[in-house]
Amino acid sequence: MSEDTSIEQTLRDLEESMRRPENRVPEKLSGFLAEEFVEFGSSGRVLTKPQVLAVVQGQAQFPTSTSDFKVRILTPTTALVTYQVDRHGEPPLRTLRSSLWQLSGGVWKLVFHQGTVVP
Repeated sequence: MSEDTSIEQTLRDLEESMRRPENRVPEKLSGFLAEEFVEFGSSGRVLTKPQVLAVVQGQAQFPTSTSDFKVRILTPTTALVTYQVDRHGEPPLRTLRSSLWQLSGGVWKLVFHQGTVVP
């Protein structure tokens, strides 16, 4: 397995893990996010790490599926991840996602995330 393949699998595992209901609590989600984390949400809101952690607990959870997952290694310590998520709930929802991950102290942390609703 090449180093790039290993990084791709690690980042895919992290992205999928963050969406699991058991990790959608502030105590666990905080460990995935860099202190300077910023999200451009599919709602149009811009959220910082403390804001995301404050709202995540009350969010409804729906089954989802991921497709078109891609990782672009930008530097040895920075990667751009893009993918599509289909939410299987009412109403169903499709979003395009992009995440910027940074390796620091041997740990990948999410520094930026954007979700864009697909009409």
